[in-house]
Amino acid sequence: MAEKRAYIILMKFNFSYWLRQYIQQAFSVTNNRLGAIDGLRALAVVLVFNVHFFGAAVKEGALVAESELIHAVVMVLRAGHIGVDFFFLISGYLILLTLNRATTPWNFLLKRFIRLWPVLAATTLSWLFVTRGDVPFFDIVLNLLFVAPLIEGVQVVNHVTWSLTWEWIFYILICVAAILIGRHPLFWIAFVLAGAGFMQWLDIGGKNFIQADRFVAFGVGMCIALIPPSSLAKLNGRLVGVLASVAFIGLVLLQVAWAFRATEITAAPFNMGFYLAVSILFGVIVLAALNRESWVAKVFSSKLLRWMGSLSYSFYLLHALALIALHSRISGSSITEMIAWYLATFSVVTLASVFFYLLFERPYFARAASRQTTSA
Repeated sequence: MAEKRAYIILMKFNFSYWLRQYIQQAFSVTNNRLGAIDGLRALAVVLVFNVHFFGAAVKEGALVAESELIHAVVMVLRAGHIGVDFFFLISGYLILLTLNRATTPWNFLLKRFIRLWPVLAATTLSWLFVTRGDVPFFDIVLNLLFVAPLIEGVQVVNHVTWSLTWEWIFYILICVAAILIGRHPLFWIAFVLAGAGFMQWLDIGGKNFIQADRFVAFGVGMCIALIPPSSLAKLNGRLVGVLASVAFIGLVLLQVAWAFRATEITAAPFNMGFYLAVSILFGVIVLAALNRESWVAKVFSSKLLRWMGSLSYSFYLLHALALIALHSRISGSSITEMIAWYLATFSVVTLASVFFYLLFERPYFARAASRQTTSA
């Protein structure tokens, strides 16, 4: 027994042992409840990474002189902002399921805050410490409370947090609906969309004003959550896979349209139905992911994609800060330099995301799993 204790103590101070344990945790996928949905999160975060990485490249004029074709491809990749709508749709799907299981709407909101706040606080404060940013204290507080992007004149530390603000608006709207209407999910969906439309009419949000047509993604996700799993299982996997393939092609075409006609699209009422189409096509892909016989479920259930999807929240917040720091450098005069910068940046952000996930996200999931085991 004494020898065993001595061995355990020795292992605690053994760097190679600690490193192996760290890597095993970092690259393991212990939560299989989301399956292909986690894999789809990986796709969403890559789309968002593309829009900011290649957005910087376009602003710096990279690749224009080298090849018009390459520049056109970069413009299309820059239209990856629809990845945010994909996140909204997945959120709508998962939040409806979660709220249905929550004891009270207040308990649900508290858990969402505990889940999301640590990474937001860690990335925001780390960035301010590293850059020694001159941000007023009150503005920092508003950033840490998810509301800074809604208020004119407030300095936003991380510009991608506007989507988290929209997430919280969605959470509050659906909880208000649950309190006022009771457990009637169809009315929740109508209430959320009506609330978003009312907020758009009031022009709430300043620079990041609420767009009701983008809230449709939450609604589509909630509608999918209302479909019984048994009904999804009965769908023809091959047919669903074909429809998903068509949806992927449609999304690429929408990215092309946005890349070269964004001004006309945004000038039209409800963006010419652009985000409505995006939500419907992503909805088809999620439906396919929930059918185990489809190719979408098989591909996006891979360990690598699910692992990347589990890091997506930390990655989402970190990538924007990394690209701000590298903005002036992402202006390679050749495609080789651009690819090198892309791979290097993506790799560094992924490694940083592993650290933030293990430190600020995994403990939440570990506690939740522990509570479930105890209650069972």
